[in-house]
Amino acid sequence: MTTPPEIKESLIEIYDANWDTANVAKPLDIKTESFSEVYPDGITLPAMTIPTTTENSVGETGYVAMSNSGPVQQKVGQAQVNLWITKEGAHDLGTYDDNIISPEGWLDRARKEAGRITRQKVILLPGYDYIAWDSGQDRHEKDRQPVIFRRMSFVKYSYKTR
Repeated sequence: MTTPPEIKESLIEIYDANWDTANVAKPLDIKTESFSEVYPDGITLPAMTIPTTTENSVGETGYVAMSNSGPVQQKVGQAQVNLWITKEGAHDLGTYDDNIISPEGWLDRARKEAGRITRQKVILLPGYDYIAWDSGQDRHEKDRQPVIFRRMSFVKYSYKTR
């Protein structure tokens, strides 16, 4: 049984290496820190953050089976993937198909690009039983000035350990 690689660092590397700028402008920063830890001075928008993962063991005891080498744990988890942009950040990206990019437009295209990468590249990570993309929802921070537009999505996964 292969121990899977650490999901947050793997996601950062894969998104960074496989982002297709023909689909949408790439985030200027891709980080594992939470946004509040690095904003405003430690991050450049538009950005992607993967700040948290949560995992749980499946089964009453946390074990799902016995094998010749001992008990097997089934872990299920999710990594939070956030996309961030402001109106100013969107304006700095210029145009796409001769249209000025809006923050919501960039979030939608960036969400689709992250989903494409997850479905084509992230699922190839060794040691995971499954990896899936959940496109999430908008969570704009309207109480900040300038308003920060945010799309919260999730990479869901499962693996076995002994």
